[in-house]
Amino acid sequence: MAQNVKGTVLIPTGGGKTMCMISNCTDTFQDTTDALIVVVAPRILLAQQLCSEFMEHLTNVSVLHVHSGETHYFSTTNPKQIAKWAKYVKG
Repeated sequence: MAQNVKGTVLIPTGGGKTMCMISNCTDTFQDTTDALIVVVAPRILLAQQLCSEFMEHLTNVSVLHVHSGETHYFSTTNPKQIAKWAKYVKG
């Protein structure tokens, strides 16, 4: 993953996909404080689960959920609010 800008990682169930993503994010944030990482999940429950796992390992990050489910973090599906949030956290 570190050698490519984009691509696909295929790992079977229980193979550690989430930990690979978290490790990559940790490395990215060590290199820069100005990073935007998007995690996409097909279901709200999975988005919340991934967020919880990421937050166990990442600190000093801003979180936005783009779905209509309940969450402890800011959540919206409004494109203007998403743009405003992104502009605000980038400073």
